[in-house]
Amino acid sequence: MSSPLTRSSFGLLLGILLASVLFFYWAERRIDHAQRAAAAGHLEQEVCLLSRAFVIVDPKDLDSQVDRLSRDLPFRITITDEEGTVLADSAFSGEELRRLENHANRAEFIAAARGESGSRFRYSTSTGRWLLYAAAPLASGSGFIRLAIEQPADPWISPELRLPLLGLLTCLVALGLLLLIPSSARFSRSRKTLIAALDGIAAGNRVTGVPISADEEFGPLARATETASGAVSQRIAALESERDHLTTVLSSMTEAVLVTDSSGRILRVNAGFRDVFGVEKDPIGRRPLEVVRNTEVQAGIEAALNHRLAGEVETRVGEKILLARFSPIEATEGGSSGVVMVIHDITKLRRLESVRKDFISNVSHELKTPLTSIEGYSETLLDDGTLSSTHRSFLEKIHRNARLLSEVLDALFSLTELEKNAESLSRGRVSVGRLIAHLQTEFSPRFAEKGIELHVEAKLESDSITASEQHLKRVLANLLENALKYTEKGYVRVTARTTDRDVVFSISDTGVGIPPEHLARVFERFYRVAKDRSRDSGGAGIGLALVKHIVQLHGGKVWIESKVGQGTTVSFTVPRECGNTKLNSSATGEIGRQRVED
Repeated sequence: MSSPLTRSSFGLLLGILLASVLFFYWAERRIDHAQRAAAAGHLEQEVCLLSRAFVIVDPKDLDSQVDRLSRDLPFRITITDEEGTVLADSAFSGEELRRLENHANRAEFIAAARGESGSRFRYSTSTGRWLLYAAAPLASGSGFIRLAIEQPADPWISPELRLPLLGLLTCLVALGLLLLIPSSARFSRSRKTLIAALDGIAAGNRVTGVPISADEEFGPLARATETASGAVSQRIAALESERDHLTTVLSSMTEAVLVTDSSGRILRVNAGFRDVFGVEKDPIGRRPLEVVRNTEVQAGIEAALNHRLAGEVETRVGEKILLARFSPIEATEGGSSGVVMVIHDITKLRRLESVRKDFISNVSHELKTPLTSIEGYSETLLDDGTLSSTHRSFLEKIHRNARLLSEVLDALFSLTELEKNAESLSRGRVSVGRLIAHLQTEFSPRFAEKGIELHVEAKLESDSITASEQHLKRVLANLLENALKYTEKGYVRVTARTTDRDVVFSISDTGVGIPPEHLARVFERFYRVAKDRSRDSGGAGIGLALVKHIVQLHGGKVWIESKVGQGTTVSFTVPRECGNTKLNSSATGEIGRQRVED
């Protein structure tokens, strides 16, 4: 393959050759034009002289007279009348003469008739040669005389110039080669050096110096290559460091991690992933379903990849219970460039939750019987009219606290049963307006007794939803109980409104409010904002946990807004068309702190 400089050298030589040819062609044309102009001038002088000297002796013998005259002159002589009919021609006679065309339209005759220069150079169709013509009117009578002399056709390069031209072209080519060969050699060396340097950069090597001086043609490019090599090396080193750091982090994680590309194929897994799923063969480049053999995990990856939505799924692999979380990797130009899946082994957590649920269920059941006896016997003793005031006071406290403890156990037992039988929740069509009206009738006397106004407002496009009426009533009753407990004056308002998908319930009060630092934890089980206040009013921190659990069972969410001294608003949603909802850890109860939905 020829180098760019070699190609440019040949191009330059070709340009020199072409310029030389064009120059000599122009010079030859100029010389030829000058020679022809001189010949035309001479011919015009000759025809003028002959037009004044020529006398027609005998019209019948005119052609013979013209033939005799042409033997002494180097010209072809033609005589025409004023209409252009050829009367005599030294080149033709007899029948050929009579067949000649009329010359009235010939340029030289037209010019001569106007008294102008009558010379013209053109190809003669009658003789088949290039001729220079000159015509003039006859002085001795009507008609015209024309002289013609043969001229060579336009040569591209005249023979006289060919040898000097070839010699000059040879000198130019030799000079060009002498000048270009050293430059071409230097160009070729520099080009090869640059290619070697760029190949080194492509291979990941750092090029510290390119042996090309700054004054050479490729000097600036060599310096730029050195700078680019340094920048690329630094970037590669940074990427390698980042890769090693990421590899170390992934290797040290106990959670299983899987990363896919934009087509859903595995790019990277860590040791935790191999341990959890027992992967022995290299999974890189394979589909997750081929490695994990779990359709729920594959569906979660596809949802994150195709819809760019983060999600999580709880699944079983053998005896293990796993929580898989999926996050799409955002591409710079939009779309998803892959998915990161992190899997937590929550087997121990679920076992602990199961133990906790069983323990609470058993304790609630075992304590229920003695508490019922204590409550019943204390109530019986209180009917005895012979009791002293001291004994009656003691018995009233025993009876009241036994009843409160029994209510706490009932709520705790209900919550535990809901957690254990989440999918058996019975649903049907519920009239929201009728449900709220029923609660208003039930709670109005208690609110009136305390001097608190109870307002109910429903703005519903459709009064019917799909839900468990018993549990939805339990949620509203718990929230009304709380509002009544912590509101000393003012009002409590219950509202219901519809959105595109949900019915939104809100219970607002003008009570004492909740400090901001407690809002994130009020839905935790057994959490109390103020321990003494909750104890005095009989609360144990289970009511709001039960509310959250029931709402999540319906596929809704719950949140709270409050300002100290101004009141509290608890809102929750219930889908208008609600199917069975499989609960995750946040709905079935976490050990420790629970998240408030917002």
